[in-house]
Amino acid sequence: MRRLDAPNIRTDDPDPRVLAYAPDAVFADIIAALPDPEAGSHWFRRFRDARPLKSMMLERLVAAGVPPRPVFALWVYGSHPSSEVRVWAHGHDKHLDTVNNSSAQYDVGLRTGLAAKYPHRGAVTDLVAELRASTTVVQAEAVLATQAGIPWTVLVATHHAEPLPSVVACALASRREFPASLVEALPENLLELLAHQNPVTARAALANRSIHHRVGLINQIRAHGTLTDAELTATIRPARDLIDVLYYGAYHQRPDPWLDQFTSMIREAAEPTGSQPPGFWPTLLRLPATDDGTLPELLASGRDGRSPC
Repeated sequence: MRRLDAPNIRTDDPDPRVLAYAPDAVFADIIAALPDPEAGSHWFRRFRDARPLKSMMLERLVAAGVPPRPVFALWVYGSHPSSEVRVWAHGHDKHLDTVNNSSAQYDVGLRTGLAAKYPHRGAVTDLVAELRASTTVVQAEAVLATQAGIPWTVLVATHHAEPLPSVVACALASRREFPASLVEALPENLLELLAHQNPVTARAALANRSIHHRVGLINQIRAHGTLTDAELTATIRPARDLIDVLYYGAYHQRPDPWLDQFTSMIREAAEPTGSQPPGFWPTLLRLPATDDGTLPELLASGRDGRSPC
């Protein structure tokens, strides 16, 4: 007999939803004792509509110390679990391992967790050679974990002589001291995801006009405190991107001191001076649509009376 609303689900298949209410010890014991065929049954594999439930179950398995198994790695694959869960299941499903190795390029928690699980073996006598031999960002992270500090001067000089592999640059990018001279080694398609990791990657991402989700990018950088509001104001180019972010927040009635700073800067720039020509506001009205400058540059143009029209 089959359910009418789920033609491929047997009525006697286990329904894991009831276990959400079980005590942690009972929950772990039941799941750990399931044979692979039952743990991999339709109910446990069809979580597209119940990802929060699956994530919760995985978190509880890890917290209870249940050993990972290939069938549990299948639960992890295709879901959105924590880095800790992904590290726990790594090595038990090749598809998950591929996704993990790719995500580790920008997911610092996942990368450091995997590097701790698979540490570099042996002494590192030649750091540059060991880094260049790394084929994944996890291997590069494991090599760097053996060092008390990062010899930035040596790595920059080495990169200029022969570019470092991108996996090495990604591993280095999580360090706040990451130098601007190594940004060129980062994959451009990952720059948005690396933006919040240090001021250098933040500025590089803001300068990259091929990144389309500007509001999300700026909000991410700000949420992590990578750049201060003042630094963002002076860095974001064109200024209309800054206007988009601030007025999006204002529309949703989110109190924000950055908006207050923004409006104060404009009002201060609009104050008449003896040398300031008339027409600041009409000029400023037209500038954001065509001017690629930062907000300070935009306001300076408005004070000078420069208008594209």
